[in-house]
Amino acid sequence: MSLMTAAAWITLCFITCIHIAKHNAQLQRSEQKNLHFGNFKEFLNHMLDISQVLSFVNVNDYADCGFQCLSNEACLSFNYAILPNSSSTLHFCQLLATDKYNYSTAFVQSDHFHHYTVAV
Repeated sequence: MSLMTAAAWITLCFITCIHIAKHNAQLQRSEQKNLHFGNFKEFLNHMLDISQVLSFVNVNDYADCGFQCLSNEACLSFNYAILPNSSSTLHFCQLLATDKYNYSTAFVQSDHFHHYTVAV
């Protein structure tokens, strides 16, 4: 096999690996097509207890909270209130710019929240 052929095969393998890795990503946001994808892992009765919250929103369910997170470029995880607000049927949602892997000391048990973070 010539050096040129070997280089072509290595380049093709590299491009294929990049393509596969991109399609297996757990979080993708596309500005051109307004298409978002997120694979969030659920941690029942836990929350990431940090003071730097990107946004507080009221949502119908955890999926709405996930869509809110995907719509915010800085969002990597969210806390979702287990019970609805006392004055409505909506649930409290905290969008967070970090995750339990970066702030493991702030990842605590909670009677009030479930935590969702990008699956790794």
